[in-house]
Amino acid sequence: MHPQPANLFISNYYATIDPSLCKGCEMCIDRCGMGAISMKDNVAVINHDRCIGCGVCVKACANDAHRMHKKDKTHIPPKTHDDMYKKIMVERFGLVSALKSVSRVLAGSKV
Repeated sequence: MHPQPANLFISNYYATIDPSLCKGCEMCIDRCGMGAISMKDNVAVINHDRCIGCGVCVKACANDAHRMHKKDKTHIPPKTHDDMYKKIMVERFGLVSALKSVSRVLAGSKV
């Protein structure tokens, strides 16, 4: 129901459609859970604000009109939970504030 579900998911890929291969069968529309695909002039079109890069449309297309492409900027998930929480703190509060918070916690634990 979100107007831009692509902003809620992290994917390193995005889908495209080759209009010369699309036969207008609408199978991809039926399979897309995000409602990211519509028809225009009997050719499927992807709304990239809605596309989450899952690739379901690629599997649904019997004509190989759909392709997945790697984004220019890729996301590499943190290796550990600690790394994930550090990243969240820096993103939320900025590096300086995150370091101050950590130093306060460390100072409090030594008392």
